[in-house]
Amino acid sequence: MDAWFKVDQRAFSEAGGIELLSKFGSMRFVLSRAFPERQWPAFRFGKVPRGYFDSPERQREFVEYVSNELNIRELDEWYLKSSTDLARFGGVGIPGVSGKSISNLLASVYPNHPWDVSRFTFKPHYWTSLENQKRRMDDIGKKIGIRNLDDWYSIKVTSLAPFGASSILKLYGGTLSKLLPSVYPNHPWDVSKFSVKPRKYWSFIENQRKFMDDLGGKFGIKDLDGWYSISTKQMESSGASLLRKYDGSLSKLLRTLYPNHKWEIARFSHRPRNYWNAPDNQKRFMDDLGKKIGINSEADFDNGMSNPVPY
Repeated sequence: MDAWFKVDQRAFSEAGGIELLSKFGSMRFVLSRAFPERQWPAFRFGKVPRGYFDSPERQREFVEYVSNELNIRELDEWYLKSSTDLARFGGVGIPGVSGKSISNLLASVYPNHPWDVSRFTFKPHYWTSLENQKRRMDDIGKKIGIRNLDDWYSIKVTSLAPFGASSILKLYGGTLSKLLPSVYPNHPWDVSKFSVKPRKYWSFIENQRKFMDDLGGKFGIKDLDGWYSISTKQMESSGASLLRKYDGSLSKLLRTLYPNHKWEIARFSHRPRNYWNAPDNQKRFMDDLGKKIGINSEADFDNGMSNPVPY
């Protein structure tokens, strides 16, 4: 019998049912007259008459039908559904569904269930309240083991999706570095400590220099020459996004941030591309190397080569 819901009214007319349609006005009324023992809800035929869903009974009938179609066994499973799920079953005319929220509808249909509005996928205007945002972040913090606010620095945004933080994060461009200072404005946040920085954060030299100064402290660097001992791999694990801004070159980054320091590019473990193609760079390196091993003239160099140190 369910196959009747899929029969097109035009096809029904062309198949010989035009007189019945003329008499009763719609497929639904034709079927109701022919098979009165069966329920023929209007929403299953597509567009419903204006005011059809004003009745609480019809709203409940619709929701229960969709629950069965979506195999919803417990009411809390509705938290993961959206208005789209209702609309595709013909619920466009239900108050609330057209407003893209199903929380009010379900609260009306099942008034005795302890609904938590914050758990729905879409909540119009709900997350614009800082109080609601803070309540949710407090709750998430407890679940993931946040003991003090600084613990948030080590949390990745992707790990928060299962706890229902997506709706709040969307309001802040998907970054904790914007969300948390708004929710907890009295905490002295350091944006540079977040793994994901706000958009255009690295566009400011002062932000880059602050990050490198702090990172140098973590590496135990007491003066700028200490950076020569830091490998690109170490840098990538601590500040990859900043390093990419300088084509992956630590020497280029440092020369830009600390232009007054007399940098020796040859001393970096990773040198700029094609660095050794320049004869001047080769000579400068050999001159410096010669000084370090006690070669001060070409004669010293010749003597050193004629009496090589055995391996």
